Formats: sequence, C-alpha cells, structure tokens
Amino acid sequence: MRRSLLALVLAGLLLGPPALGARRNPDIVEDALAFALTDRNKSALLLEDALEHEEGYRKSDTQLVMLHAGEQRRLLGQLDRSHEWFTRVLASGGRSAEEAAARLGLALVDAADGVEGPVLSVLREVRDRDALPTMNADRYLILAVRAAGQNDAPAVRTYSRAALDWAHDDPKVQERIRTHLRALTEERPEEFPQPSLEPDELLAPMSDLDRAEIALVAGRHDRVRKLAAKILEGDPSEAEAMVARYLVRRIDAAPVVPTKIAVLLPLSERYEAAGHQVQRALEYGFLNGDGRGRLQFVDSGSTPETAVAALERVALEEGVIAVAGPLLSDEVEAVAAAADAMRVPLISLSQGLEPTEAQTWVFQAMVTPMDQVKRLVAYTMDHRGMKTFAVFAPDNNYGHTATEAFRAVVEERGGQITVVEFYDPAATDLIPFAEKLGRKDYETRWREFRDLKKEAEERGGNPDRVVLPPIIDFEALFLPDNASRVPIAAAALAYEEFPLGEFRTTRDGDTLPMLGLSGWNNPALLAQGGPYVRGALFTDAFWPDDAHALAFAEAYKAAFGRAPSAMEAITVDAGRLLAAATRARPQTRVAFRDALSGLDEESMHTGATGFDPERRSARRRIRILTVAEGEVVALDPKPPEQGEEDAPTGPEQ
Repeated sequence: MRRSLLALVLAGLLLGPPALGARRNPDIVEDALAFALTDRNKSALLLEDALEHEEGYRKSDTQLVMLHAGEQRRLLGQLDRSHEWFTRVLASGGRSAEEAAARLGLALVDAADGVEGPVLSVLREVRDRDALPTMNADRYLILAVRAAGQNDAPAVRTYSRAALDWAHDDPKVQERIRTHLRALTEERPEEFPQPSLEPDELLAPMSDLDRAEIALVAGRHDRVRKLAAKILEGDPSEAEAMVARYLVRRIDAAPVVPTKIAVLLPLSERYEAAGHQVQRALEYGFLNGDGRGRLQFVDSGSTPETAVAALERVALEEGVIAVAGPLLSDEVEAVAAAADAMRVPLISLSQGLEPTEAQTWVFQAMVTPMDQVKRLVAYTMDHRGMKTFAVFAPDNNYGHTATEAFRAVVEERGGQITVVEFYDPAATDLIPFAEKLGRKDYETRWREFRDLKKEAEERGGNPDRVVLPPIIDFEALFLPDNASRVPIAAAALAYEEFPLGEFRTTRDGDTLPMLGLSGWNNPALLAQGGPYVRGALFTDAFWPDDAHALAFAEAYKAAFGRAPSAMEAITVDAGRLLAAATRARPQTRVAFRDALSGLDEESMHTGATGFDPERRSARRRIRILTVAEGEVVALDPKPPEQGEEDAPTGPEQ
C-alpha cells in the first residue's frame, strides 16, 4: 500500500493562526540558533545565561527562550537538563503553542526508553506548527525507525522525507538523521527488518505537493500559494491538481473540531427514505458502540455536485474531524476523490466504491461487490468444483462492476466465463436478452436448426414449432441484480429453455444453479422466484442464525419495530467501527485516520473487526446462502473472515 507524506504525517491539520512557525523569534534566540550551527554548547549557555539574568529578551518571551534552551540541551544529549527546561515551560503556564512543543520535547526525551503508549501519542498528535523544526525532524526519525520495525516500507519513506525536510536548517541534525536513515537499508536484522528500500529512494527529495503541505502546517501561506500555482502551471494529474486547489482553500479553513463527525446522506427528495433508514442504523451502532462526540447528519442531495459541495462545507467551513457517507453510488467516487484531496478521513457507506491504492484517506465500511464475489467464487469453485460460468447482468453501473469483479476473480482462479449478456435494467420483457445469452443465431447455427426440424418431423411432430436451444457451455449462471428483478430475468431465461433450479427442459436433464449477491436476500425472491431460484447460491454479510445475531435482531426490532435487514446490520457495524475510532480520542484528522487503520474490534454483528490495511475495506465474514424448501438457509455456519476465502468452511452440498 502506497502512502504519501501528506497521508501519513501532516494532512488534516487545518490552520488557525500560526503558532511557533510564523512568530518572530526574540534576538537572543536568533543568536543562539546561529551559534548552534558551529557550537551547540555555546548556544545552550547563551540561552541559559539570558534566562538567569533576564537580559536580551522580553519577559513575555520567557517560555520560548526556555523551550529553545531545553531543545539545545536535548540535541547535545543532555537529557536530564533538557527535561528540566521542558518541565519549567509547562509549569509556567502561558501560550498553548509553547506548552505543546514542551510536551513533544519531553516525549522525545522519554523516547530513549521506548515509543509506546503516551509517548507515541504525543509524537503523532502535537501539531507540526506548534513544534520547533528540530523536534519535528527527530520525531519523524523515530516514527521512521518504528515503521521499519513493522516492515512498513512506504511509511519509512514517508517519515524519512519529513524528518529530512524539517532538519534542513540544521546541517548537524540533518546529517545525523541521514546516518540513521541509511542504517534502515542495511542488513541489520537485529535492529531493523528489511524495508526493501534503496538509500537513494529513502532520501529522495520531496514533491512540491508534500512541501506545500508542510508549508501549510507551518503557516507559510505565501509559500503554499506559490507551490500550488507551480503545480497547476505544470502538467499535474487530475488528482494532483485537485490536491493543489484544495491546499489553497485550506489556508482559510476552519480549525478541526475533534468531537464533530459529519454524515452525508440523501435526506430529501427521491432517496430520502433510504437516507433516513441508514441514518437510524448508523446512529444506533455509534451510540451502542460508546462513540465519543456527535454525528452531524447532512443532506448530500442526489448528485455528485451536491454531495461534494456538502463535503466541502462540513470540512472547510465547519472543521469536522471525519466524514461518513455518502450512500448513493453516483456520488461516492467524486466525494472520495475530494475527501482524499482535502485530507479528511472518509468512511464510505456506499457499496459502489472500491478505494484506490492512492486514496489513503478513504475507508470502505460496506460490503462491496468484490468482497462478495471473492467469497462466492471461492465457494462455487472450491466446494462445488465449478470451472465455467455465464453472466446475465443489468446494463448499469452496478451490473458492470459486479461482472468485472466476477470475471477477474474467476480468471484469477483458473476458471472461464464463456458468455456475458447485459440487459436493460428498466425493461419488463427480458426475453430478447435471454435469447442473445443463449446465442440463438439462426444464420450461423442453420445446420443445427435444419437437423432439429428434421428430427421433429421424423418423430411425427410439427417442425414449424422447433426453436434452437440455448448453448450451455457453463456450469452456473451469475445474475447480479436485486430480488425484485431476479424473477423477471429467470422467467425470461426459462422461456428460452435454460434449465434453472428445479426447472428442467428435459425429463432427465441437468439444471443450472443461479448465483447472486446480497441484493437477492429479500422475501421477494421466495415469493416470486418459483422453481427457478431453488438451489441458487448467493451472498450476504448478515444472517441471524446464532445467539449473538438473534439477540441483536431482537434488540433492533425493539428499537425500531422491525427486524434489521442485512444492509442495516452492516450499517450498524459501520457505526460501531466509527465509535471505536472516537474512543481513542483523536485530536487531529491524521490521528483519526490512524485510529481507523488500527481497529481490531470484537462482537460485531456482521463479523467486522476493522479495516484491511491494504484495501482499507472492512474485514468481515461473508455468508453463503441458498434457497431450499421454500426458505433461505445458510450453508456455512462458520464462514471465513474476508481474505481467507480459500479455507474450507462448510459441507459439500
């Protein structure tokens, strides 16, 4: 998984007035920093002498002078003396920026004994603009070394470049950091696992986008504008151009409110009912998951433009720390791209999104077609021994997405799709499309048609009633549509003599099982599907067949007057994942994103435990369901977790 500097370290810190970064240093500090380039001990003594005699600076700058004295002692390796100065800064009260920097200084001192727990939290959460440059340089060096210990090469690269950039004004610190970073590429397993990086790559210069992010955090707004203009005047990709434009807008953005999370849903017009249904389920999960802060529900409208406008309002004008949504597949890609460009954590509530590798701020909380297809194909190929498939799908975004996912997974496993046909998703008569699926081309199959008519005549039948049978060179038929449309499609296929479920075209002939996704899991399938759907296999993430799921279903019914649908159960778990991230009390968007990445929850209703670190999709169990004896039953009472599709999970059927 590729992570950029702005994704891991700096983004999400929307600015108020600059603290230490843009403030003019008192003369005594400027003199000390100049001495530090050649004689750091003299620099520290100069600051301490000024503090002792209260000369060379205004008393209002006492905290800042003490802070620099502590930092110079830390850089000299005199940790006890450094600890004393940072402690005095905290004890003196005053401006929050110096206090934050002193907290970071103490964490850097304490890091000599390890970087877990409170130390790690401070290293991650103190804002860059509230710290001295050499403090930032060393904290990112520590985070780079820690990332190497976790064998996270992209993070090593990211933190390394940040460390070098912050050290650029102090050659001695910069050289020390370079020495440590080169060690990460050497074969020293007793200290570091191999992050698979070359020294030149590790120490490569940062991009203009990364430099602009650092300038934004440091409050150097003119530099942000110049770098953004330079990027836009070049030949940027669409994503780079979007990031650059948002960088300029983020200069005047509202500060982040750590307790405020926005949820974008269609709360008016055509999709209002669906939006309110998701709102209830998400809020139920958030509250029952002991979420901290509050959810702010915002109408996303029904177009990509209205949804992105809602996102910009809550992120740039209201300072929410994270966003959940949107729901509509037509909106989600545009919103995901904008959230990633603004560096705002986004938890998608639409099945229609597969986060790209580059979108490191986007998480998928719902079950996607790819998640389900992987499980379905694993079951049919591993447990049923099927190798060949056909696809009959609606000619819309969902149908094409599901078809491409199905094709990719089948072919990856060595299977074959012999025929694909798309039909009009609004048509009530699908027979013409079923005929095409059966490849009933009378011109190319004229010899076969002639022989069939002759055979009928020899048996005493009417040759004029003979029709070509469908070509069936597959073992199952994938039909990714919803439960109200599946019976229409199945009836058209049966009319064209496809043997489906318990419907046979010949007395002793074999039949084809149909395959579907979670859209099938609806009472309409049983009521209208008839014999065609018997034995069909489909997927879903929730099925109340154990004590935990049944207890949740009863509690949900008591709250809302009806049992939860699978989609509502998934949404409840999305709310619980969101709540779990807030329990870490993140203060920045970076910290919130890290909290989402590190989730490892239990007792979720759909088996969700957190987000996969590579795909950033929720890890959860996908069930295999079938229609048997007039009811839907689960074939795998203990399914594997997502990513374990190859493991046997149930009896051969």
